[in-house]
Amino acid sequence: MNQLHLTQRSGGLYNRGGLITSEDTSSSIQTATYLNCTGASNSFVSCPNDTRFNVSNSLDIRVLVSIDNWASIATTQTLVAKGVGANSNLSYVFRLKNNGKLEFAWSTGGTSATTTTVTSNTYNVTTEGRMGLWLRVVLTLQDSNNSNNYTVTFYRSESNSNYEYVDSSYGSTSTTVFSGTAVLKIGAQDGTTPNVATAKFHRVLIYNNNVLVANPYFENI
Repeated sequence: MNQLHLTQRSGGLYNRGGLITSEDTSSSIQTATYLNCTGASNSFVSCPNDTRFNVSNSLDIRVLVSIDNWASIATTQTLVAKGVGANSNLSYVFRLKNNGKLEFAWSTGGTSATTTTVTSNTYNVTTEGRMGLWLRVVLTLQDSNNSNNYTVTFYRSESNSNYEYVDSSYGSTSTTVFSGTAVLKIGAQDGTTPNVATAKFHRVLIYNNNVLVANPYFENI
């Protein structure tokens, strides 16, 4: 499977297979070294629905993000999302809570009622002093290594290597991830409460079943 590469051109963000839509038409969303999400309702980018984002065994999302003040995160920040339960079209969402904790949610049927949400127990980002930080979540279905039906593991790192384990959650209930038809968004979620991020995104890596399927790098060309 080919991975999606996002780059910036006049009029929108593109990958090799089509348009990556920037809802924010102002020049402020894109700089030379990062995607600038301001917290405005239109300040995010999206990628059309693609079967490469459908999860069957494992999902690994890694985000290199900067926030001006980690200690004062006032609102929940969406990092990566595919759909929303209110629209009966949720696949998964990775976000940073307003208390600084990491959270990952996924749905088996696309609805809020069929959604499982896992939040880091002890780790939160409010003590982080770095400008840029890699935040990572790994969802493993039918985790034979731990005799569980699913495992959610959170990590942090100062580089895209040597990730530090920070928390995990296990479940005995059999589960799947709804494929749906929603677009993939960076910096926001669908619906009336999109939890738009106020952050600078430098890189996003998405692995599906250990295959790199999305590798956005935000730079002008």
